[in-house]
Amino acid sequence: MRGRRESRSDASNGHYLDLTRIGAPSFRRAIKRELATLGYRAKPFARFWASLSSGDTGMIPLNLIVMADLSRVAEGFARVPREVWRSCVRRRNTLLVAFLRGRTDVRWADAIDDILRASAGRLRICSARNPLSAHLKQHLAEVLDSNDPEALVDVRFSEAERSVWLEFADGLKRVLSWPTLSVALELEKRRPALRPETMHIGDHPETLELLDVRGRPFQIDSAAIRALLDTKFAKNVYAASEAATATLGDRLRARREAAGLTQTQIAARSGLTQEMISNLERGKHQPRFETLERYAKGLGLSVAALLDTESGAKYRNA
Repeated sequence: MRGRRESRSDASNGHYLDLTRIGAPSFRRAIKRELATLGYRAKPFARFWASLSSGDTGMIPLNLIVMADLSRVAEGFARVPREVWRSCVRRRNTLLVAFLRGRTDVRWADAIDDILRASAGRLRICSARNPLSAHLKQHLAEVLDSNDPEALVDVRFSEAERSVWLEFADGLKRVLSWPTLSVALELEKRRPALRPETMHIGDHPETLELLDVRGRPFQIDSAAIRALLDTKFAKNVYAASEAATATLGDRLRARREAAGLTQTQIAARSGLTQEMISNLERGKHQPRFETLERYAKGLGLSVAALLDTESGAKYRNA
């Protein structure tokens, strides 16, 4: 979910940018020109790939945007342990932009799905066709406006204080008591009961996951938590997303019912929880591509077939 963005100039103040894996100097200069035209003042950071290779990812700044040729991204991805990659992208809220600029990049296209999954959806694929200026400007504007304030970079539970420490991608840090969070999101009514000491960031940085007393996973959309801490965010995000999620939920439910399947059957086939499926179909959760992919798997469909072709492309690139 996304709320209203700050102005581009203001939003760029906290951004860092790594262009070291873009091979052509002329293309790097073109990106910098378009950044200036768009009013972004991203700070250079040239140690992303070296930090990944060494495993010292703590020095990577939050909200780093890494732009590189697809072939160079794929080569770097192949050399880094998956857990290091996933942890870095999730906890540092890194956004990756891979450019398809030539035959070498095209040859690595088969690696896109693996990188996308390991990157929790924070990968954009852009073609660098001519005329470059208009195309690049469109992509840069979309990419640099895409950092979600509800993305989590750290979550910790204190058993002694029964409180949750939260850090979001835009730097917001807050402590919430577990009873307060539980009541606000009606978690105390859920049975079997949840175990707050098991909470951690989910496969996607906009999901908080914890286990119930039977060991089953339960997911909480981080936007719901952020909304408790930021009333302006709450108003903007729910107004913007309510209609879209309801429409998508109706479409998913219609697909499932047409297939003659129950939510429980889809859960067993997809690996999603029945609660998550219910939330999706009632428009209570805006899914990421990976969630739609698993729902589609439960129906024996591709995402493009689950939705229409245009919507499938939207979620793959979202």
